[in-house]
Amino acid sequence: MQKLLACIFIVSVVFLAGYLLLECSASGFESEPYFYDRVGELMLVGKGKDIYVERLDTGVSRKVTNTPDIRELDAFFAQGGAIIVYKAQRKKSAFDRSSSYEYTLFMQPTDKNDLKKRAIDYFLYRDLKRERLRQKDHAQ
Repeated sequence: MQKLLACIFIVSVVFLAGYLLLECSASGFESEPYFYDRVGELMLVGKGKDIYVERLDTGVSRKVTNTPDIRELDAFFAQGGAIIVYKAQRKKSAFDRSSSYEYTLFMQPTDKNDLKKRAIDYFLYRDLKRERLRQKDHAQ
């Protein structure tokens, strides 16, 4: 009986370790930074689940978001680099095994006052995104 319980325990531990390893790799604990947007000497970079603003002229990097349980996506500069706009992605439920997420759209000033972050609706997000894409097309 003890051998059976020991085998069940070992199989459970191995299964749990494998599951956690897959969850961590699928949830996006990337170590490589990825690029979002650039305006002049400012660049938006994603590292892991957070967004950073980097100054290319000085090399200074500043963390814009600090949310370990939420992933920020599709970040871009608006209004000439004065504002950062992005989506925050969160699982609908911690117990939900499907890939269903809910999104909240945010905008905040690029300067150091991150307390002025505010949620925005889809229409404002869409309009700011279109404006940014037009600016990129004109720059080319």
